[in-house]
Amino acid sequence: MRHKLKPLLSALLTIAMLLSLLPTAVFAAGGTGTFTKITTQEELTDGKYVIVVDSGYAMGALDGTWLTATQVTEEGGSLTGPDASLVWEIAVTDSGVTLTDANGTQVAPKGGNNNGIQAGDYTWAISFENGTFRFLGTGFAGKIPMAAIVWLVIAAVVISFPLMYRAARGAFEQVDETLIYAARTLGFSEWKIFWKVMLPVAMPGVLSGAILAFARGLGEFGATAMLAGNIAGKTQTLPLAIYSEVAAGKMSEAYKYVLIIVVISFLVVVLMNVLSAKETRAGGQKKSRKRREGL
Repeated sequence: MRHKLKPLLSALLTIAMLLSLLPTAVFAAGGTGTFTKITTQEELTDGKYVIVVDSGYAMGALDGTWLTATQVTEEGGSLTGPDASLVWEIAVTDSGVTLTDANGTQVAPKGGNNNGIQAGDYTWAISFENGTFRFLGTGFAGKIPMAAIVWLVIAAVVISFPLMYRAARGAFEQVDETLIYAARTLGFSEWKIFWKVMLPVAMPGVLSGAILAFARGLGEFGATAMLAGNIAGKTQTLPLAIYSEVAAGKMSEAYKYVLIIVVISFLVVVLMNVLSAKETRAGGQKKSRKRREGL
C-alpha cells in the first residue's frame, strides 16, 4: 500500500507547489546536519533548505515531471539529518526565488496545461503568512499561452453565467406577447423578431444580468489562482493583488485595491438600480395594457 501511495503523494505535492494550494514550512541549514525552521521572510536568503508541506512531507528531487516526497518529523522547530535528496538550493532575487534540487536541477512549472514540474530556469514568486511560505508559479514557464487565457475566460463565464441567465430570462419573459404577434402579422421572421422586438424591450434586464456577471467575474479568485497563478504584472487580478499585499503586510497598498473594488461595486449598484427602475416601468406598462384590453 505504501508503494502505491508514494506516487500519489508526489503528484499531490507537485500540484500543491505548482498551484500554490498548500502552505509550506522552510527549514534552513545549520550546523551538524540540523535544519531550523525560519519564521520570517527576511530569513529566507541564499542557501540550502528543506521544504515541508502541511502534511509533513518534504519535497525531494525532480523525477520526470513530478517531485519526490518523503515524510519527515519535526522536533522543536528543527529537522535533524534529513536525507540529502531533500535538500534544496534557494537563491533569492529581486523578483522572487529560484529553486534547485539536490541533483543540481533548477525547476519550473511544466508548460501547457500539465500539472507538473520540469527542469528549466524559472523565478518563483513567494508569499509569507503566519510562519509559512507559498511558492507561486503561473503553471506555465515563460509566456502564458493564448489557450490559458481562453480557459480563464471560460472559467469566469461559467461561474458568472447563472446570474446572467436568470436576469436575462426574466427580462424576456416580461416582453409583451402582443408585440410579437404584431410583428408576425407584419411578416417579420423569428430571427428579426428577436433582434428588432424582443431584445430592445428586454435590454434593461439583459444589461442588468451582464453587469452582475461582470461584478462576479471581477471578484473571481479561485479559478484565476488555479489556472494562471498569482504573478504580479502577468496574471494578478484585483482580488489576488489584495490577498498578496495583505499577506506581505503592505496594508496601505491593499487598501488602494480595496478602494478600487468598492468604487466599481458602487457603480454596479447604481447601474443596477437604474436598469431595474426601467424594467419595472416596462412591466407596469405591460400590466396596464392588459387591464385596458380586459375592459
